[in-house]
Amino acid sequence: MRDLISQPIVYLLIEDEAALFTIDGIYVYQIAAEQVEKSEFKPKIKVFCVQEIYEKFKNTFTQDFELITDSSLSNFIKKLSLDSQIIIFHNAARPLVPTRIYDQGIKMILQGVDAVKQQHVVIDTLKQTNDKKFILGTIDRDAVKAITTPEFYWSQNIVGPSEDFGWFYKVLNEKNKEYIFGELESTRIRSNRDLFLIKALMDQG
Repeated sequence: MRDLISQPIVYLLIEDEAALFTIDGIYVYQIAAEQVEKSEFKPKIKVFCVQEIYEKFKNTFTQDFELITDSSLSNFIKKLSLDSQIIIFHNAARPLVPTRIYDQGIKMILQGVDAVKQQHVVIDTLKQTNDKKFILGTIDRDAVKAITTPEFYWSQNIVGPSEDFGWFYKVLNEKNKEYIFGELESTRIRSNRDLFLIKALMDQG
């Protein structure tokens, strides 16, 4: 069991305008932050925003959280100072990820896992195509998984940015990465139409 002696840090990632939509007058990224703040581990929240989006919406940001900007998420990841034992990344356009996911992910890291990420059962029909976009067949949904943030790391075992699509970092033992099963609430907002679903989930409590 690892000892936690520093406050975990959650980086809420804003890569597009969706995290700056509002629901009942509250920005989507702020709703995501509220879920984090309920965690029993009381993580510190920082907000990353792509510079282009920040310049367009700079007047919408509050002083509640430290704000970091860069030209791209990949540049931010490469330059990030790993100044906490546990660092967590989350797409702020997924505002309703349950607090239990944060608690479970942190506990898994403390139990010895080097990296943890949320996964979902695939419910869509997946087709395999060739380079000319002709359909070759249907992919077995049970053989694949959809992975999303939040993404957790034991920072001492990070060895550098990952070239593996789906993870931000490589760790000392790549086999020591695990997954948490997510829920419907983890839906990502991609357009204004998605706000109706998020609002309905919020109303359900």
